[in-house]
Amino acid sequence: MGPLLIDGSYGYAGRPVAEDAIDRGLDPVLAGRDRDQLREQVAALEQPGRRFSLEDPDVVAAALEDVDCASNCAGPFSNTAEPLVEGCLRSGTEYVDIAGEIPVIESIQDRDDEATAVVETVLEAVDESERAAVVDQFEHYGFEDLLGGIDTDVTDRTPREQ
Repeated sequence: MGPLLIDGSYGYAGRPVAEDAIDRGLDPVLAGRDRDQLREQVAALEQPGRRFSLEDPDVVAAALEDVDCASNCAGPFSNTAEPLVEGCLRSGTEYVDIAGEIPVIESIQDRDDEATAVVETVLEAVDESERAAVVDQFEHYGFEDLLGGIDTDVTDRTPREQ
């Protein structure tokens, strides 16, 4: 199992996801746009960090090439979801987000055919209670079995057969 990247790791939603992942023994790559906040969190949590622009899809894809799963906790999702999904599709990285913005959810769902041809999972709109399940499943089984442990009505893409 390769690394989990948590974008927006120092924010309101991303901080508990990052701390939970670390508490469970994972070594997530902390990521975000704010240089100072990211630097402070990387030092405090003693984890690797990565800062990259969402402006250029090739830059995003390059930043995700060595990552198995990108967890988008950075809002506003209307600005961050599309570039991260595009980067994930270009790099073959699985994608999870906690977006609750209906247009964002619909835009990701509109890319279903494209996504399933490239990656096995694009999971959007994971809510507060499901965040722990995401980290728990990633830790216990690896990303390929993540969806088996989440009881949810969000759209998922074909998980690998066990």
